Amino acid sequence: MNFPVWDIGFAPGILIAVVATLHVFVSHFAIGTGLFLVLTERKAYRDNDQELLDFLKRHSLIFILLSVVFGAITGVGIWFVIGLINPAATSSLIHGFVFGWAIEWVFFIVEIIVGLIYYYTWDRLDRRSHLALGWVYFISAWFSLVIINGIVTFMLTPGTWLETRNFWEGFFNPTYWPSLVARTFWSFALAGVYALFTASLLKRGPFRWRITRYSGIWVLAGSVLTGLSLMWYWNAMPESALIAAQGAIPITQNMLSYFYVLSIAVIAIVAVTSLLIPRFNYTPVALIVALLMLGVFGATEWVRESVRKPYGITGYIYTNGIYPEEVDEINENGVLVWAKWISDDARDSKDPVEMGRQVFRVQCMLCHSVTEGYMGLNHRVRGWDKEFIYEVTGVLDSLRGQMPPFVGTTAERHHITEYLHTIAGDSRDYSSGKEVFDDRCGLCHTVGGYRDIVPMVEGFSADDLNETFLLMLEELAGNMPPLTVNDDARIMLADYLANLSAEEVE
Repeated sequence: MNFPVWDIGFAPGILIAVVATLHVFVSHFAIGTGLFLVLTERKAYRDNDQELLDFLKRHSLIFILLSVVFGAITGVGIWFVIGLINPAATSSLIHGFVFGWAIEWVFFIVEIIVGLIYYYTWDRLDRRSHLALGWVYFISAWFSLVIINGIVTFMLTPGTWLETRNFWEGFFNPTYWPSLVARTFWSFALAGVYALFTASLLKRGPFRWRITRYSGIWVLAGSVLTGLSLMWYWNAMPESALIAAQGAIPITQNMLSYFYVLSIAVIAIVAVTSLLIPRFNYTPVALIVALLMLGVFGATEWVRESVRKPYGITGYIYTNGIYPEEVDEINENGVLVWAKWISDDARDSKDPVEMGRQVFRVQCMLCHSVTEGYMGLNHRVRGWDKEFIYEVTGVLDSLRGQMPPFVGTTAERHHITEYLHTIAGDSRDYSSGKEVFDDRCGLCHTVGGYRDIVPMVEGFSADDLNETFLLMLEELAGNMPPLTVNDDARIMLADYLANLSAEEVE
């Protein structure tokens, strides 16, 4: 089954990332804060600390507004967005895990109801009953994570489900347990982040410093335990994820770098402003910590999403909603015949550019746009000639970025070439060999990293590269597109590569 294309004018992955990250961030915060509230309330009763109980009452108000109201709205938003952007993968998840979704909704409803009752019965229930409500809230919230974690991790590591289609084998997949442990500890760290914010609103004095230190311990302990759990999680990932991190998918490398930098920043700031000098926990500082933690969380979620490429569900469905078993039939009959929602006028058009646009919409638009910015192709194909575009579309699944293969007939491949060439514009002038390398060779190779180009050109002079090597790329590797640049650009590239080789030898 295939679905209509939702054209929003920019790479739709950004919209999914924003809505999903905000929702998941808040949902983890809700789990951790549930435990924070009940354990801290118990501590207040044990120590007969009325000041702490008053703080928890105010703390729980903002907690309810965020977790119940904002969490519910963004949860619906996720379904709305993914259902429109990637309906095929969403349909697969619904049909494969309908039982799991039903269970999760039960826990979610219990979580909302009990959370509201917990807030409104602070001074109306006896201590034992109120604590029991807190535990019910936390357990139901955590069990929502238990269920959702199985479905989320399934998308990356479906395991033996691909052969058996067994619900439980897909649910308890190879990354289920390390992910559950990491997300649980992360929720504890986020509970501390939220508590630092509410503590910053208190009147300055000994109680505020005490709550700040207490909250900082939650952040730092949760962060350290999360880091250890993520090491376990990373080791459980498939080899393709490790290859992606090495450079096969550049965005994965970038997001891992952001994760490390932002994590260090959070730990350093919290250590200083909560444990060492708690009077420095001003509201702007607490908000900065929250935003940095959101960045950490977003980078991690982005890595998890990106390493699945070229699949939406690993081994089962490509990111563009095409199933691998459909490829041969589509290649024979054409992607425009396969796509049910292409209009008859567009399908029967004699204009190759318009037909190419339709091919692009069907199998490229879920990830790419023809604008500038994230995943936009304007800059990527600028100045490319038709021959190079045509050859590149034939090896999409070999490029860095891990894209699905082009599907469709040879004629449709020519059509999308015509369409992309209207975006590419006139041929470009290069100012350096590095610029030529980045534009033409950087699609697959790096210098000193993934598919390192240096060993491949070592020992070649600039003349050798210019007169032989760069003229026979297709013969050297069957999936390598030809270098279709002018003589000046080829000479600049040859000099650049020869210098790389010389530097490596030295």
